[in-house]
Amino acid sequence: MKVKTWIIGTLAAGCVAAGGLWYYVHTQNFMERAGEEVSSLATQALGADVTVGEIEVNSLRDIKLHNLAVYDKQAELIASADEAQVSCRLLAAVMDPAEAVAEVEVKGLQAVLAERADGSWNVQDLITEEKSSQKFRGRVKATDARVRLRRAGQELSLEKVNALVDFADNPVYKAEFAAENQGTAIKGTATISDSRQIINASLSGMEIKNYLSFIPAGLLPENVEIKGGNIPEAELHIYHRDGDFSFSGEAELAAGAVRVEDTEIENIAGHASFTNEEGLLNINASAAGQQVNVHGKIKHLQTTPYMELEATSESFDPGKILTNLPYEGAAKFAVKVTGALNNPSVDGKVEVPQGKIMDVPFSGVTADVRYQDKNLFVRDFSAQVWGGKARGEAVISTENLGYTAHLKVDDIDAAQGAAYLPQLAGITGRVSADVGGNGIGTDLSTLQLYGSASVKNAGWQGLRVDKATTSFYLADDDLLIDYLSVKMPNHSSLGLEGSIRDMRDSAQLDLAFYGGHFDLAMLQNIDSRIDMSGLADFKGTVHGDKRNPRVDIKFSGLQGKIFKQPYDSLKIAASGSLDGIGIDDFLMEKDGKEVWQAKGSVGFTGEKRINLRLDTMGARMEDIAALIAPDQPITGNVDNVIQLTGTLDNPKAVGYIHFYRGSYRGVLLSGMDGDYFLENGKLRLQDFHAYSPMIDMVLNGNLTTADQSLDMEVKASDIDLKRVEHKLPYEVSGHGTFMGKIDGTINNPIFHGILNAPAVELNGVTLTNLRGLVKFMNNSFEIDHFGFEQDGGTYDLELAYDTNTGRLDGDMVVQNADIAAVAALANAKTDVISGRADLLAHISGTADNPTVKVDGDIQQGTAGGYDVHNVALDLQLLNHIVYINKLSGSQGPNGLFSAAGTVTIGGPMDVHFSASQLDFGMFTGLAGLRLQNVTGAADIEANIGGYTYNPAADLNLQVVNGGVQGSSFDTLTGAAHLKNGLIDLTELKVAKQVGERNCSAAAKGIVPLRALTAGKDEWLEDYEQIQLQIGLENADLSLLPTISKQVDWALGATEGAVKIYGSLAHPLIDGSIVVPNGAVKLKELNDPVTDMAVKVNFAGSKVTVEDFSGKMGGGSYRLQGSVSFNGLEPEHYDLSLNIDQLGINSKFFSGPLNGQFSLKDTDFYGHRLPKLYGQLDFKHCQVSVPTIPDSDGEMPEMVLDVQVNVGDKVHFYSPYLYDLYLTGAFHAGGIMSHPKMSGSLQVKRGGTINYLKTEFNIRQGVANFNQVASFMPSIDFFADTKLARARVFLSVRGPLGAAQMKLSSSPAMSQTQIVQLLTLRDAYRDGNSSMNAGDLLAVGLQMTFLSEVEGLMRNYLYMDKLTISRGNGSLFSNYNAEKDKENPENKYDFNVTMGKYISDKVMLRYTHGFGSEDINRYGVQYDINDHWGLTFERESNKSIVGVEARMTF
Repeated sequence: MKVKTWIIGTLAAGCVAAGGLWYYVHTQNFMERAGEEVSSLATQALGADVTVGEIEVNSLRDIKLHNLAVYDKQAELIASADEAQVSCRLLAAVMDPAEAVAEVEVKGLQAVLAERADGSWNVQDLITEEKSSQKFRGRVKATDARVRLRRAGQELSLEKVNALVDFADNPVYKAEFAAENQGTAIKGTATISDSRQIINASLSGMEIKNYLSFIPAGLLPENVEIKGGNIPEAELHIYHRDGDFSFSGEAELAAGAVRVEDTEIENIAGHASFTNEEGLLNINASAAGQQVNVHGKIKHLQTTPYMELEATSESFDPGKILTNLPYEGAAKFAVKVTGALNNPSVDGKVEVPQGKIMDVPFSGVTADVRYQDKNLFVRDFSAQVWGGKARGEAVISTENLGYTAHLKVDDIDAAQGAAYLPQLAGITGRVSADVGGNGIGTDLSTLQLYGSASVKNAGWQGLRVDKATTSFYLADDDLLIDYLSVKMPNHSSLGLEGSIRDMRDSAQLDLAFYGGHFDLAMLQNIDSRIDMSGLADFKGTVHGDKRNPRVDIKFSGLQGKIFKQPYDSLKIAASGSLDGIGIDDFLMEKDGKEVWQAKGSVGFTGEKRINLRLDTMGARMEDIAALIAPDQPITGNVDNVIQLTGTLDNPKAVGYIHFYRGSYRGVLLSGMDGDYFLENGKLRLQDFHAYSPMIDMVLNGNLTTADQSLDMEVKASDIDLKRVEHKLPYEVSGHGTFMGKIDGTINNPIFHGILNAPAVELNGVTLTNLRGLVKFMNNSFEIDHFGFEQDGGTYDLELAYDTNTGRLDGDMVVQNADIAAVAALANAKTDVISGRADLLAHISGTADNPTVKVDGDIQQGTAGGYDVHNVALDLQLLNHIVYINKLSGSQGPNGLFSAAGTVTIGGPMDVHFSASQLDFGMFTGLAGLRLQNVTGAADIEANIGGYTYNPAADLNLQVVNGGVQGSSFDTLTGAAHLKNGLIDLTELKVAKQVGERNCSAAAKGIVPLRALTAGKDEWLEDYEQIQLQIGLENADLSLLPTISKQVDWALGATEGAVKIYGSLAHPLIDGSIVVPNGAVKLKELNDPVTDMAVKVNFAGSKVTVEDFSGKMGGGSYRLQGSVSFNGLEPEHYDLSLNIDQLGINSKFFSGPLNGQFSLKDTDFYGHRLPKLYGQLDFKHCQVSVPTIPDSDGEMPEMVLDVQVNVGDKVHFYSPYLYDLYLTGAFHAGGIMSHPKMSGSLQVKRGGTINYLKTEFNIRQGVANFNQVASFMPSIDFFADTKLARARVFLSVRGPLGAAQMKLSSSPAMSQTQIVQLLTLRDAYRDGNSSMNAGDLLAVGLQMTFLSEVEGLMRNYLYMDKLTISRGNGSLFSNYNAEKDKENPENKYDFNVTMGKYISDKVMLRYTHGFGSEDINRYGVQYDINDHWGLTFERESNKSIVGVEARMTF
């Protein structure tokens, strides 16, 4: 119990004690005393003054310290805090008081870390060297603190500082911290002990401009200014141990901006890593939009930084950086930058694809470049400049652009340089130079230049230079030319040497020049007014001021011209200045004689006095005219002497000119001479007499130069109008006279004269009594009483024209004028109109808007060969409107026509034309068509409207009972309308009654005028194309005889319709034409074509012949295929024609015809041409070739492959010429314009040929197709005939159409004798070698009438042979003619011979003679083959047996 009570008492006492203690520690007295005690202990521990305001014990584990402050040993505040909360561990305090504090949290901390002047820091006063046996192992935490760092007068304030220091490993402290400064966030860790300190920090969002003040002075060059940038991320690592201090880190840089000199460097971004010794960089930046990369390192960061960097750029223009540098051009470079930051050196290689320096373009630049001490050094420079190459080196100051340079250029194109240097304007050639010099910028006054240069193949203003070389020196505005040597074409050369002092001011000249073999024509290239040519040698000097230097020159030239005046030799010696140039010698020779001489002087300053004599001797007037009046076509010779005195302002001249043996405008001038005088500004012409075959004219008068007034008279005694024929489009002849007076001034002359001509012929029309008065005054031109007569007609005109106002006023009266003659005067000769007209016209208004009133009539005339009479005309032109008040007349007995209305020139029209019962043939006659038998009467009604540039018209036409050249129709009707360029063909219909059938064909549609004028390949819109429909519903083949007179009759209905569209030059057709069954009889053929079927389809430009067939003479034909057209020309062909035993019966051909043909396209040496393939077979037929008429057209070009076979019984017969049978074959190849023929035709035995109505038996006959580029064969015919007294031989050899025919005979006779024998026969035999009228009549009858009788009888009797010839026909009489003298009565005998094949080889023959003897001979002929034959004949009981053979040797 006692023990329990003691324990309770003890606990109670303890509680009372504890309560009392707890109460005491919360008293103010305790807090203050505790604060003072803590402050004392802290001061003793740190060795620095530390104060604590109060200590507040919140619990046994929690104590707060208020108003803490720490001072350095110089009593400067280092840190202060509003409160520090201490967390305690009571049990740890029993063992070790240092362990009693677990954590100290400081709030409201304000700290200052400052570097003193001696380099020490204030925080070093808090570090003590004394070792303590007690070690604090808790943590110190600061929140929302502020720390200010002060150094070298600058202060850096860290805000929102939060830090945690862990003393767990005491004496090694570990810390974590975070802070902000001007938006820069800083965080890191630290490990700190007495011997080692390690700090790792990172920052973000750092704006560099906020920290520029912390950069040490002098570290950056003066011309470098940092404008901005930020460091998004950075790291810093600091290590310190036993006096060994180092740091490292890295940072990212973005949006940096720096100004260097006047250059803004922007967009600086990159990465940097660094240590305390050096930094590594890799940065990209841009300047003036140009990108640069810099990478490398900067050493000695703690002393004087030294750069070892490399800068590269693919495109960088220094001219955009150094704006005062006369350079532009993007460069590719890689340079090394070394040295201190404030004085860097740049060294590297530069490549510039193209650029400019001092506005001179270049390309392909490579150079080694070094920049140091504000100087740019260029080495191994190479570039392409103006088509050439440049090399050199230079030093350029970037401060004042002073330079020293050496440049070599090779093969520079001066023409390219001229585009940039005006001094080179017009110069071409290739230049090379080696030049050195120095200067400052573009200031030419500082320029010093020396060197040499050359140019090859140069040109300047048309001058050509083969080679030029020079050496020069330019300094202090003085140019010294050591030499300038120029070699030019034609061995010409020039040279210059000397000096030009003070070039840009007074320019004192001291030059010597020379020229050798110089082509003066080249001077025209410099100035076209320097009209000189020839080769010259010259030399001279130039001294003095450039404004008026003295020039001395000696000149000689050969074979040339000077101002259009030709010379063989020219010598000039002159000297002087602008004050006065003396012509010491001027002599021009031509053709061995002196032509021009001049001597004297001319002054250009002061009084400008003249004393010059100029002599011309035998000079050509065309040469002088070429100088003073180049547009005047004058020729002749001139002698002229002129003496010039006075001054340039008031010259005087006395001269005489003699012109002879010349012409003017094609008019011969026998001569012209006269005196002229110039004094006091008046030029007087005295007896200027011109005479020629055409005109004899005298001119006298004055020209005052001051007011250019005229006072002259002109008289022409004889004017040959033939000389003005070249001015008119037709022949002119006649003579006239003219007298006139010229007054006024040159600018306003007054002229009046009288022209007379008794007879003038113009274009075959003779005008008589031509006369008129011509006046010109005050800009008014008048023709007064001008008129003439022509073939009973008279023409009179009076007209006034004011050239200022253009006003017209006049009258013209024409009486009994020949209309055809008037047309001829207008150069519109015509033979389709004739008649006489009376006209009266009044002219007024202006030239731009004339007013003309015309009244007239034609009583009798013709138009197109048809009578026209009682034509009345009343027309008026007013305000550009032609009023047709009346235009009417009669034609033929019943025809009438009239027109009335208005036509505005360039405006609307309203005209009505009406005609009735006009002869239809008049229209074809007026159109110039030479058609026969044009019949019919036409009625026309037309209304013309619209505008002259877009006419409109309504036309109705009707022709009844018409016809053309044998064809006829009952009616032709048509209606058409023209509007807006479209012809609306309402209907065009032709109709004819054939038997009981009314047949007609009609067309209707639209025809745009545009389609009539468009080209073949011109594209037209749909509305611009022809749209015509042609209907054949009511047509019939029976209409063919009305269309062609070659058709005798035709039968068969037609079907189908055709649409035509496109243009006239390129029509397109759709539709079809069908004839199911028809028949046609052609007049030239005896048999009609029957069973004729036609089916032709049209599809645009393609025509397809599905069927075109028929029968004739027991045979048939068929044509099929297609043809495509390109415009009006066939382009693609695919046609085939088959002829099978087609029987043709005509007077030119009788018999069957067989053949096969095809026409297709083929390629012929790159050209698409049609090719005609085929074969044509002739047999059992008779051919009588007609005369082929000449044609103006050409055969179409095509390729040929045609075989022609001539088989059995091909009989060529003409009663005039031949009777023979042919056999053989030939082939036509090549092309139509250049055929290649091969093959031959032979005449079978037994053929005859007629010459002078004498029958010759053909012994040999062949036609070889061997002519080059010709369808015609070469023929070789040999024939003979037996006359009473001789045998005559006929040979024909050569190309057909140009063959040579030769006659020979036995016994031998001349060609003339043989012709006479064949022509005169018995008369020649009797010794009469001339022909009388009877002989001519007999021969003519034989060659015409009897030949026609032969042909008719042969055809009528169906004979294979029938001839009528002179003589009785007896073989025995011919045989005995040499023995027995012929009875004179027998000379008019004649005989008929007939023959008929009864099989292929057997012919029956019969001959009957008419005359004094009755001769009858009959027999048979057997043809073994073409070479052998037998004959047997009986005559007068006598037999004749014959063997005929043909052999070729």
